[in-house]
Amino acid sequence: FSECSKLSSVSILGDISFIYSNAFLKCSSLSSIIIPESVTSIGESVFYSCTSLSSITIPENVKLIGSKTFYRCTNLTAITIPKKVTSIESSLFEGCNNLLSVSIIGNVVFIGNYAFRYCYVLSFTIPSNVTSILTQAFCSCTSFISITIPSSVTSISMGLFELCTKLSSIEILGNVT
Repeated sequence: FSECSKLSSVSILGDISFIYSNAFLKCSSLSSIIIPESVTSIGESVFYSCTSLSSITIPENVKLIGSKTFYRCTNLTAITIPKKVTSIESSLFEGCNNLLSVSIIGNVVFIGNYAFRYCYVLSFTIPSNVTSILTQAFCSCTSFISITIPSSVTSISMGLFELCTKLSSIEILGNVT
């Protein structure tokens, strides 16, 4: 369905376990999708540049959400990451410039490169299970005023808070390299 610009809603009714990469890439009118509970994996770039998508429910059984899945979903405002997901992959929410909140229910231990880059209005708490945060994960998150890096984090990469122009306070609770 990639680049079906008139596609506005999708209901997946079958018993599927995987949504393949690029499935709805650049479906700019897609505003509504129902994903069945049977889905355990969502491939890379599945909703890439679905600029009309404002909300989505990720089923509880999902263990993997591929990189760039929500890249440039500019109307996405909030999302909940289910407890079986252990990593926020690279560029997962990059360019989601209206994303206000990401609720992480479970055991995320890894935040990938550019995961939240250009999420201008994001309010986010780094979960206490996270151990690694990669390059520019929060670059240009201009709404950040203060941030706490939990003691579980042992590794951060360069440019983590680059261009976070309102950031005035960072508290590091552990030993980070």
